[in-house]
Order: sequence, then C-alpha cells, then structure tokens
Amino acid sequence: MALERAGHSIRAFAALNLVAAVALAACTSAPSPSPGSAQTPTAIATQTAAPPSASATASATVSSTPAAQALIAFARSFPGPGECRSSIFTVMPDGSGAAELTPGCNHGPAWSPDHQRMALSESGMGIPGQVHIDVLNADGSGRVEVTTGAVEDDSPSWSPDGKKIAFARRPIEGGENAGIYVMNADGTGQLKLTNDPANDHLQPAWSPDGSTIGYLLPLPGEGTPTDIYLMNADGANVRRLTDLSSVQSFAWSPDGARIALGVATCCVDSKSWISVMNADGSGLTQITNGQAPAGDPAWSPDGTMLAFVVATDVRSEIWLMNADGTNQHMLTSDPKARDAEPAWR
Repeated sequence: MALERAGHSIRAFAALNLVAAVALAACTSAPSPSPGSAQTPTAIATQTAAPPSASATASATVSSTPAAQALIAFARSFPGPGECRSSIFTVMPDGSGAAELTPGCNHGPAWSPDHQRMALSESGMGIPGQVHIDVLNADGSGRVEVTTGAVEDDSPSWSPDGKKIAFARRPIEGGENAGIYVMNADGTGQLKLTNDPANDHLQPAWSPDGSTIGYLLPLPGEGTPTDIYLMNADGANVRRLTDLSSVQSFAWSPDGARIALGVATCCVDSKSWISVMNADGSGLTQITNGQAPAGDPAWSPDGTMLAFVVATDVRSEIWLMNADGTNQHMLTSDPKARDAEPAWR
C-alpha cells in the first residue's frame, strides 16, 4: 500500500503504518524475504554521515538502559474477515518473554518517558471508523480512554516530560483532513497546532528536548510525495526538514542528534529502506539495501540499536540491527500475523 491520499483513512498510517512505510501492495511485488537469502536486509552506506552540527544536536537525556534489557512493544494484527484483531504484544530483544499486553483492536504503542505508562490507539468502539487514544499502565491495567467523539485519533507521541501527548486527528464526517493536536496526558486541554485544510498532517513525533514536533506531510502527486516537516512545540515556525518526497516513517534518536527514517520509491521498480541522518537533515546514510522492503524504524533507549519492520504482501516481522545497519536479524515471526510499529521501553 502506498501512502493514502488526503481523505483516506488516517488509520492506514497507524494500524497499517508498516505497509504504508514500505509501499508494498500498490508499488511492488517483491517475494517474501527469508534469513540468509538475497532478500535479507543488508547494511549499505550510500553516504558517510557527517558529525551532527551544534544546531542539530539537541539537549536530551539518554536512557542508561542497555538495548539488550529494554522491552519492545509492537502491534500484531491477524488479517481476515470479521472483527478487527490487532493486539499489542511485548518481547525482549533476544526474542524471549513474548506476551500479549492488550487484546482487541489496538495499534500505535508509545511508552511514556518514565516507562510506567503506554498510549495507543483503539478502534472498534461502535461507530465505524472511530479511533480513540487510550492511556494505560505498563502492565496493561488501568486503561483510560482519553479522547472521544466521531474522530480518528492516531500516532500518539509523548512529550519528554510525560505531561502531554501529540497525536494526529481526522474527523469522521465533514471531509476535513488530518491535523496535529496536543493534549494533556489525561486528555484535557486539546489544542490543534496545524491549520492546513488542503493537506494531511500525520505521525507527529516530539523531539527528545521537547522543543520541536516533527510530522509527515503528504502532498498531491504520483505516489503521494511525503517529507518530514518540523514546528515548534506550540505550532509556530513551520519548516521543511527533508526534500526526498518519499519519507514513510521517522524516529528521533534518544539524544536528539539523529533521525532514522523509512524511505520508499514509487511506483515503478519500487523499493524501500531505512536511512539515518543528522537532525538538521545532513549526512543522509542508507543502512538497509532495499531488496527486502523495510520501514518503521524505532531507536533503542540507549541509541545503539534500531528495531524496524520487514514486510511483504502477506506478512511482516520485527527485525533488529545496530544503529549503523550491521547485525540485522529477525526478532518476531508468525506466519499468520503482521507485526509492525515497534516501540522500545
């Protein structure tokens, strides 16, 4: 699936974010990758990354939790007719301890900065297309619905102090495009930051220093050209960060100095891969080879590793690699499921 055009379901960017990230169904017919085959993701550097400039380096606290000890949440969906089946699962980086955290129709897991809570999106509350943000304890208890109404709310992202959540919202009725909102973590004080009725604003992500919110802006055109834009946390000073027209997903590194991004070409001879760049957009470096469609990068708390997703038209799995693209290996595998949206705790 290529990125949806304005007016299509915002949920395609969250529950099926992986498929959008790698632009599979509409733009490629690549065979299923398997470890050790020519389709296995392999590190490839297309450009040596320059050291981040002073302006690109954010002041942020990096977790002391080693990657090997950090829990990974992800969305596991089971395609098929009938009710939506998409649960949040957790697993350790060595593949042990896999467990279902939240049954139902859930996607977009996001851990709070103190690791004690999770925000996610839940659909299937009775109104077709309705999607709300929930907040729950890290063990799955104490779940509270913090947004309501005839809306599609997706892609929750915590502020670094844990007090606020940014998210994307599209009203179900009226034809209004998706915008970026910010609210208190309990759902109060909802405020729309973007005001562009012509275009969707999707997948907000707070910078680790709390000063900036990045988001994706798809524009009209073949393949829906999409880039990363930035704005101040209050919505001011909007500026374009990338000029690639092919960004499908992105994530800040814990120290704020780098950004990992999923990039996809469309629509002839389509490929998708993971790249890393400095936070100011310089030093773009491709770290997977694009032979196996890859997207949805997520940094480990200590910044040494990336989780990402490898997908075909029939299945998808969570993979891990070092931050430079080396040591790529599969983490999850269920032939009946699609695994996507990894999030480290």
